[in-house]
Order: sequence, then structure tokens, then C-alpha cells
Amino acid sequence: MKELQTDFGFLSQHDEQLVRLGRLAERYFPEDPNTCLLKLRQLSELLAQLTATRVGVYQSAKGDHFLTDFVSVVRTDRKQDLSEFASLQP
Repeated sequence: MKELQTDFGFLSQHDEQLVRLGRLAERYFPEDPNTCLLKLRQLSELLAQLTATRVGVYQSAKGDHFLTDFVSVVRTDRKQDLSEFASLQP
């Protein structure tokens, strides 16, 4: 059986589950938009978890507020970058 092309294939280098969810979203798009959105939400949540894990703020899916921690780390990094940029201004 020939494997279908997907716009999410490039994610296979990170996690096959991302590709699977993306492929399912594409499949359900024309016939069941609600299921398509559900699959895209699942893909987004997994992507956020993988990203948080990679930068070291994800601890577990039970009760920890990993997304809040992740956002605070990103904000801290942005403030630092912005302060460095501001110091370069004449």
C-alpha cells in the first residue's frame, strides 16, 4: 500500500506521533472538521510538551503547570534579549 503524502512529514525527525496526528487532521478535514480540530489540538499539545521537555521545564502531565512554567521561561528569556537590545540603542 502506498503511503499518503502529508504536510506534517517533516516532523518525523522529532516524533512519529506528531506526523500521525497531522495526517489524521488532514484526513478528517473535508468530512469532519470538528475531529480535524481535535487532532490539531492534540498535535499542538504534544508539540508544546515536547518543546517544554527539550528546554527543561516540563516535569509531568499530572498536576504540574508545565505550560505556565514554560511561558515564564520564555518571557524571562525575551526580557533578557530585549534588555540587551535596549543597551545597544544610542
